[in-house]
Amino acid sequence: PRIVQINIPVDKIRDVIGTGGKVIREIVEKTGAKINVEDGGTVKVASANAESIEAAIKWIKSIVSEAEPGMIY
Repeated sequence: PRIVQINIPVDKIRDVIGTGGKVIREIVEKTGAKINVEDGGTVKVASANAESIEAAIKWIKSIVSEAEPGMIY
């Protein structure tokens, strides 16, 4: 098993968790990774499969990213 830790802005925590945990549950179901979000903005993603971790982190980063001029989404 591997654990990868990333930090997200504190004001984006509720976006990652979602209403009643809906968003985070969907990420866990689709990627197979376990996710722990702490109050300070630390997100720990764990899985035995590296692809699961990468997919979960990519999903989380897409939720918390800010729109930047010149970027195509």
